[in-house]
Amino acid sequence: MREALRQEEKQIAEEKQIAEEKQIAEEKQKTEALSTSPNKLEKTTLSKCEDLYGSDDTRQWHDCFGIATFPTGDIYQGEWKNGKANGKGTHTYSEDSKWAGDIYVGEFKDNQHQGMGTYTWSNGDNFVGEWSLNIYTKGVYTWITGEKYKGEWKNMLKHGQGKLTYADGTVEDGIWENDSFVLPRCVGNDVKQKRCFGEMTFGPGEKYVGGFFKGLRNGQGTNTWADGEKYIGEWKNDKRDGKGENIWGNGDRYTGEWKNDLQHGKGILTYIGGIIQEGIWEKGSLKYPKNIEP
Repeated sequence: MREALRQEEKQIAEEKQIAEEKQIAEEKQKTEALSTSPNKLEKTTLSKCEDLYGSDDTRQWHDCFGIATFPTGDIYQGEWKNGKANGKGTHTYSEDSKWAGDIYVGEFKDNQHQGMGTYTWSNGDNFVGEWSLNIYTKGVYTWITGEKYKGEWKNMLKHGQGKLTYADGTVEDGIWENDSFVLPRCVGNDVKQKRCFGEMTFGPGEKYVGGFFKGLRNGQGTNTWADGEKYIGEWKNDKRDGKGENIWGNGDRYTGEWKNDLQHGKGILTYIGGIIQEGIWEKGSLKYPKNIEP
């Protein structure tokens, strides 16, 4: 019996590894396709900015591709719109920059890294994934030392769901907060025995993704129901407890404190029609209301 369980867990782990490697390959393929080397620029349907406007004043460049050097010495080659880098392009940092030798290849919006992109540091480190306002938010970071992290980021720190694989093969998979590993992913019967992060289905249409302890929803988690209701926040012993936001299927929304699965404490209830109820709640009812109309 134990041997059968070991084989089953091994098979699940192998299937998960294959799926992750496939996803990484797809993400890498996407960002490689965004590369805008001079040869690939020639294949774009956009006209050259220099030919269209006869000037290197990038403020005039719109719906074209071109190469420009910024006052910092950085070089951008790629697509332009409304006088700014918009679309697919390559950003090469100047030798005088604190990021000298770094290169970003990917999507841009208003001169910033936005969308899918690959960033390669001068020391050989590499990131492939999603960007927002020049900051990477979700993807795969590979260090030259051999370590690799795949998951969510916040302010350039590992934050959210993620998996870190060390050079020696050791793995930390679960929840991260400000670059620290705080909650491991549930494996096998972990969900029934210790604190871990995982997902579970409760009947038709109900699903929970978040923290568990002794088989019960505990900690931070998200629960969705078949009727469209959704709760994002803190749990205690299978009940909404702490701070959280509940969105009902009809669009009504409560943001605030909970206890024993009921609104309890400070909170705001916003009805789909626009009426807002704010105040102190007790056992699901507004005890000390502060009615606000739009």
